[in-house]
Amino acid sequence: MRDVLLPLKDVVRSSVLSSKWRFVHEINPKFRFDGKTMCSGNSKYGSEQYTQEFIRNVNTVLQQHKGDFVGHFEVRFELNRELAINLDNWVGFVVASNVQNLAFDLVPAEFRGHNLLPSKLLDSASTSCLQNVQLGFVSFKLPSQFSGFPNLRKLDLQFVDVTARDLEDMLSSCSSLAWLSIVRCHLVIWMTN
Repeated sequence: MRDVLLPLKDVVRSSVLSSKWRFVHEINPKFRFDGKTMCSGNSKYGSEQYTQEFIRNVNTVLQQHKGDFVGHFEVRFELNRELAINLDNWVGFVVASNVQNLAFDLVPAEFRGHNLLPSKLLDSASTSCLQNVQLGFVSFKLPSQFSGFPNLRKLDLQFVDVTARDLEDMLSSCSSLAWLSIVRCHLVIWMTN
């Protein structure tokens, strides 16, 4: 029998309809969430209904996941206040699931600055598992006990706000880094007297 790969949107729909299909997505724990795959054609792009449908579908998938490991976790969506509230929970899932490949591309709805990435993503429990990280349209501050990314091989930063000191500290702790891309990032340089 051949394995059949369903798009994530269909996995969510089928898991709601039948308990036999509820855990089918655990076979291949790669979560890629974007509006095109997670929202029906009934919601208008950018509308509150569209955002609510996206959040509801992502939360449904994450609540049904029973494994301890997720190889790939990706969220590409227009960030607004409602999505930012859920971001903390999603980062908690990333940390608990020992994610190796992570992508957050959170284009702000109104370009009024970037949203702060939850600091628990940068604690030692999550950083030891991460091998590939892509961050877009976020800002971050390293926690004082930041221990580095010992297994990080690829880092892609696009439109990220970070202090030059935090970026320097982060990069100096990536001993396995083989690929680095920094595109249109805003580096804040702190001057001391």
